[in-house]
Amino acid sequence: MMGIGTPELIILGVIALLLFGKDLPKVAKSVGKTISEFKKGMSEMTSDLREATSDIEEEARSVKKTLTDSASDINSSVQKKKKKKKPTPKFVEDEEEADASSDAQSPESQQS
Repeated sequence: MMGIGTPELIILGVIALLLFGKDLPKVAKSVGKTISEFKKGMSEMTSDLREATSDIEEEARSVKKTLTDSASDINSSVQKKKKKKKPTPKFVEDEEEADASSDAQSPESQQS
Protein backbone atom coordinates (compact mmCIF):
# COMPACT_ATOMS: atom_id res chain seq x y z
CA MET A 1 0.00 0.00 0.00
CA MET A 2 1.03 3.61 0.33
CA GLY A 3 3.60 3.98 3.07
CA ILE A 4 6.01 6.79 3.77
CA GLY A 5 9.55 5.48 3.71
CA THR A 6 12.87 7.10 4.47
CA PRO A 7 13.34 8.71 1.04
CA GLU A 8 9.89 10.33 1.20
CA LEU A 9 10.58 11.70 4.69
CA ILE A 10 13.88 13.21 3.54
CA ILE A 11 12.19 14.89 0.58
CA LEU A 12 9.40 16.28 2.84
CA GLY A 13 12.02 17.57 5.31
CA VAL A 14 13.96 19.37 2.59
CA ILE A 15 10.77 20.94 1.18
CA ALA A 16 9.68 22.05 4.68
CA LEU A 17 13.15 23.53 5.33
CA LEU A 18 13.02 25.45 2.02
CA LEU A 19 9.49 26.74 2.67
CA PHE A 20 9.76 27.71 6.33
CA GLY A 21 13.51 28.15 6.91
CA LYS A 22 14.22 29.47 10.43
CA ASP A 23 10.51 29.31 11.39
CA LEU A 24 10.43 25.53 10.94
CA PRO A 25 10.51 24.73 14.72
CA LYS A 26 7.57 27.10 15.34
CA VAL A 27 5.60 25.58 12.46
CA ALA A 28 6.34 22.03 13.67
CA LYS A 29 5.24 22.98 17.18
CA SER A 30 1.96 24.49 15.94
CA VAL A 31 1.33 21.47 13.68
CA GLY A 32 1.92 19.19 16.68
CA LYS A 33 -0.52 21.20 18.80
CA THR A 34 -3.08 21.13 16.01
CA ILE A 35 -2.81 17.37 15.66
CA SER A 36 -3.03 16.99 19.45
CA GLU A 37 -6.19 19.13 19.61
CA PHE A 38 -7.68 17.19 16.69
CA LYS A 39 -7.07 13.86 18.46
CA LYS A 40 -8.55 15.23 21.68
CA GLY A 41 -11.65 16.45 19.86
CA MET A 42 -12.04 13.10 18.10
CA SER A 43 -11.78 11.19 21.39
CA GLU A 44 -14.43 13.47 22.96
CA MET A 45 -16.67 12.99 19.94
CA THR A 46 -16.19 9.22 20.11
CA SER A 47 -17.01 9.27 23.83
CA ASP A 48 -20.18 11.31 23.21
CA LEU A 49 -21.20 8.98 20.40
CA ARG A 50 -20.72 5.90 22.60
CA GLU A 51 -22.77 7.51 25.38
CA ALA A 52 -25.57 8.42 22.97
CA THR A 53 -25.51 4.91 21.53
CA SER A 54 -25.76 3.34 24.99
CA ASP A 55 -28.69 5.66 25.82
CA ILE A 56 -30.47 4.62 22.63
CA GLU A 57 -29.80 0.94 23.34
CA GLU A 58 -31.20 1.32 26.86
CA GLU A 59 -34.31 3.04 25.51
CA ALA A 60 -34.73 0.28 22.92
CA ARG A 61 -34.49 -2.37 25.68
CA SER A 62 -37.13 -0.50 27.67
CA VAL A 63 -39.49 -0.30 24.70
CA LYS A 64 -38.92 -3.98 23.91
CA LYS A 65 -39.72 -4.94 27.52
CA THR A 66 -42.88 -2.83 27.47
CA LEU A 67 -44.02 -4.39 24.20
CA THR A 68 -43.23 -7.89 25.43
CA ASP A 69 -45.19 -7.30 28.64
CA SER A 70 -48.11 -5.88 26.68
CA ALA A 71 -48.11 -8.83 24.29
CA SER A 72 -48.00 -11.22 27.24
CA ASP A 73 -50.96 -9.46 28.87
CA ILE A 74 -52.94 -9.58 25.64
CA ASN A 75 -52.11 -13.24 25.15
CA SER A 76 -53.19 -14.14 28.68
CA SER A 77 -56.44 -12.19 28.20
CA VAL A 78 -57.15 -14.07 25.00
CA GLN A 79 -56.39 -17.40 26.70
CA LYS A 80 -58.76 -16.54 29.56
CA LYS A 81 -61.54 -15.71 27.11
CA LYS A 82 -60.98 -18.99 25.27
CA LYS A 83 -61.17 -20.95 28.53
CA LYS A 84 -64.51 -19.42 29.46
CA LYS A 85 -67.17 -21.61 27.91
CA LYS A 86 -70.00 -19.70 26.36
CA PRO A 87 -73.38 -20.88 27.65
CA THR A 88 -75.25 -22.65 24.90
CA PRO A 89 -78.87 -21.72 24.37
CA LYS A 90 -81.48 -24.24 25.51
CA PHE A 91 -82.68 -25.05 22.01
CA VAL A 92 -79.13 -26.03 20.95
CA GLU A 93 -78.82 -28.39 23.92
CA ASP A 94 -82.21 -29.95 23.03
CA GLU A 95 -81.09 -30.50 19.43
CA GLU A 96 -77.81 -32.08 20.62
CA GLU A 97 -79.71 -34.41 22.95
CA ALA A 98 -82.12 -35.32 20.15
CA ASP A 99 -79.20 -36.04 17.80
CA ALA A 100 -77.49 -38.16 20.44
CA SER A 101 -80.66 -40.15 21.15
CA SER A 102 -81.34 -40.72 17.45
CA ASP A 103 -77.73 -41.85 16.96
CA ALA A 104 -78.11 -44.24 19.87
CA GLN A 105 -81.31 -45.66 18.42
CA SER A 106 -80.04 -45.98 14.88
CA PRO A 107 -77.48 -48.77 15.49
CA GLU A 108 -80.01 -50.78 17.49
CA SER A 109 -82.65 -50.52 14.77
CA GLN A 110 -80.05 -51.46 12.16
CA GLN A 111 -79.04 -54.61 14.08
CA SER A 112 -82.66 -55.86 14.35
